[in-house]
Amino acid sequence: MTYGLGVDLGTTFVAAAVRRGGRVERFRLGDRSDVAPSVVMIRQDGAVLTGAAAERRATIEPERIAREFKRKLGDPVPMIVGGSPMPVPALLAHLLRAVVAKVSAAEGSAPETVVLTHPASWNTYQKEIFAQVPQLAEVPAVRMVTEPEAAAATYAANERLAVGGTVAVYDLGGGTFDATVLRRTTDGFEILGTPQGIQGLGGIDFDQAVFAHVRESLGGDALAGADRAALYRLRQECVHAKEALSVDTDATIPVLLPAAHTHIRLTRGEFEDMVRPVLADTMTALRGALRSASVEAEDLTAVLLVGGSSKIPLVAKMVSAEFKAPIAVDTDPEFAVAMGAALLSEGPAGRQSGPSTAGGPDAGQHGGVGQAAAGVAAAGAAGLAVAGQGSGSAGRGSSGPVSAGQGSRAGGQGTGGQGTGGREPAAYRANPAGPGQRSGGPDVGHTPSRPDPSRSDPTYRPAVAAAPVGAARQANGRPGTGYDRPPTGPGDHEPNTRMFAPVTHGEGAERRFGAGDRPPELRRESSSRRWVRPALIVGLVLVVLAGGGYAGWRLLGGGSTGSAAATGATEATTPPPTSEAVTPAVPFGGTLATVPVGTSPGRVAITHDGAHAYTTNNGSNDVSVVDTATNSVTATVPVGEGPVLVAVSPDDAHVYVTSIAAAQLAVISTADNTVVATVSTGRGPVGIAVSADGSTVYVANRDSNSLTVVDAKSNGVSGTIRVPGGPFAVALSPDATTAYVTGASDGTLSVVDVASKKVTGTVTVGANPGCVKIGADGTRAFVTSYDTASLKVVDVSDAAKPSVAASLPVGRQPAYVALSPDASRAYVVNQGDASVSVVDTAANTVTRTASIQGAGPNGMATSPDGTRGYVVNSGGNDLTVFSLEEE
Repeated sequence: MTYGLGVDLGTTFVAAAVRRGGRVERFRLGDRSDVAPSVVMIRQDGAVLTGAAAERRATIEPERIAREFKRKLGDPVPMIVGGSPMPVPALLAHLLRAVVAKVSAAEGSAPETVVLTHPASWNTYQKEIFAQVPQLAEVPAVRMVTEPEAAAATYAANERLAVGGTVAVYDLGGGTFDATVLRRTTDGFEILGTPQGIQGLGGIDFDQAVFAHVRESLGGDALAGADRAALYRLRQECVHAKEALSVDTDATIPVLLPAAHTHIRLTRGEFEDMVRPVLADTMTALRGALRSASVEAEDLTAVLLVGGSSKIPLVAKMVSAEFKAPIAVDTDPEFAVAMGAALLSEGPAGRQSGPSTAGGPDAGQHGGVGQAAAGVAAAGAAGLAVAGQGSGSAGRGSSGPVSAGQGSRAGGQGTGGQGTGGREPAAYRANPAGPGQRSGGPDVGHTPSRPDPSRSDPTYRPAVAAAPVGAARQANGRPGTGYDRPPTGPGDHEPNTRMFAPVTHGEGAERRFGAGDRPPELRRESSSRRWVRPALIVGLVLVVLAGGGYAGWRLLGGGSTGSAAATGATEATTPPPTSEAVTPAVPFGGTLATVPVGTSPGRVAITHDGAHAYTTNNGSNDVSVVDTATNSVTATVPVGEGPVLVAVSPDDAHVYVTSIAAAQLAVISTADNTVVATVSTGRGPVGIAVSADGSTVYVANRDSNSLTVVDAKSNGVSGTIRVPGGPFAVALSPDATTAYVTGASDGTLSVVDVASKKVTGTVTVGANPGCVKIGADGTRAFVTSYDTASLKVVDVSDAAKPSVAASLPVGRQPAYVALSPDASRAYVVNQGDASVSVVDTAANTVTRTASIQGAGPNGMATSPDGTRGYVVNSGGNDLTVFSLEEE
């Protein structure tokens, strides 16, 4: 008998349900429960375990375990499993394939249709990458629907909901929160307005809060000497205590550590005090979803509580008190999405994503992923190598049929729970950098085929049959994207919300950026550069005739970054030119130098005296120090894992670097280029802003919805400011009384009074606002919107009512904006077409655009005199110095 399968790949657990005819039943995946842990283990011999089988080995080999990776989808830092990087989509593919294998073995055949769910608030980029998971798992006939649509389908199947009725879905899972409003249609459901989400909030954060409580109760030295296994067991006890408090008024946490053998008591009231502030953020998000949908709370048929964390009693209390609407909660809310997905499997098979059978118009913001998935589908069995699914490993679980068309078997369910998924792909064993990568840096074999795509996880290299370069360009409408990050000026530096995309290299793959890498139809020089070479030649002739052979040699690109063949001069016979000799006579946009730096550079900052540039190198976990006089690297400073943003103190004495994986701020002394302090921040630190007097540093923490306030004198944390929406970029007003923070999750700019630590106003600026800068008079903010290809000029003169004064079309996928020293011009780095748009900030008009000859341009900085621009190129592992003269 044919059947349909619904799968919810959650951050902490995987749930599945099966539909036979009109009947839907949950499918038991775990050995002690119906759900299986979202855990993957890569054993030393390459064998892959998933679910409970992997969970049981976590205390023995915790370094070989990957968990909670769904919330990292698209992050620049790979999951390190067993000492090697593993791309998040491949880990998710292991889970999916294991689920399909177990269900197929139990049912005797593969499912006719598999419906896979994802958060409605995911951006286009995240949906694109997630749409590749079924192809990597070699699971055909997969459809994508949003989690709230699936949850609403479950509700409609059990409760009467008339056509036109509206429900709000409050989905608080293990790693993310989403709020969505839906209306019942004759076909199913449609999403109203814009779903709101907090991607760094879920049950694992509540677990961490309990663990912090235990650590504080034990005292500072109690964890000293504890190995990873002991700490893992303690964390698991914290999880059990949190879950117990949903039904009990108190819980006891046993502590068995080398320095402490005791018990810690935790009451429900204490736990609720811990989580109440962040639950208040979810209420704000739900209000935002209702406001976007133009629906009043009293008009809702019900608020559906979905996700395992919604079982916390305080959730229902706060939702009921805030919205005065009926609350609907399933006995097992963690199964609501999987059950609904199974219900929706009755629809047409084979569609990769887009509108579900529930009828929601999955276009525009909510759809379009099908095109990306379709582009990947051509890979066929090639995806197997990336997903890491080899033959089932004997003795680690029984192999069984997976689904029609699969090239090899996946390890089935063993007696210990969700079983093996085969072996680690040979590509990973042969090349720890990941398939498709050279060990020296990231490469890409495929970019999802859809208009306006975003950056990719730099560690994710699906083995996909690459289309011809020209065809790829037509499909994508862009030359690809490079590792995104944005910065300039010493005051505040922040990256794009679509963190750092990779750059393609290799034969047959789409290369990214730079006129020389463009397909034939785009290889002509832009109008702003077409005249540069003839002009240089004419100038060279005149210079040579005047006896200026040396200067002519420089104009043709001689020196440290070019060839001296034009005049026969060499480095041995000609002294290195000074910085003064580099800049004159080169028109705007002309390349002055190309400086090799570390691997995958993402951001750059210039000291106030203009003597040095500092680049963060995400691939090599270090910072390159560049002497701007000689355009050469003079020092390399190791920092924490995943360096992102960089900023310079006003006195040039210190450089600050955020490390997103290490959750820290590194403080570098410019006197000897060493790290003199590391400051623990919130989760996912990204943007940095330094006050004009250098006394305070602000760090935007994307995953903990906060700003960390750092005292620059003591290098200690002096406070925390809660800012919802996934804080990403941060800038300060000239008097440092106000912070301006972009929201990665909700596409907003928040105005924060730093004295009261309150958000005073918020304005929508477009999806993926990756960078913000403040004008000289403090009345205007300049914000890049990556998805809308625009620069937003925001009037912030009224802190309570900020408003968008102008929306300026720029190049494709603007990732960063830098201001000239006098703020009269804004320079927008456009990743999508490898260009820089120049904006007259007085007239709010784009005056010209210049191409950047670099692979994957990201962040930018300007010299203090405004004559030179510095752009980091992630694909080329270099820094391009170009002229800003004649502007």
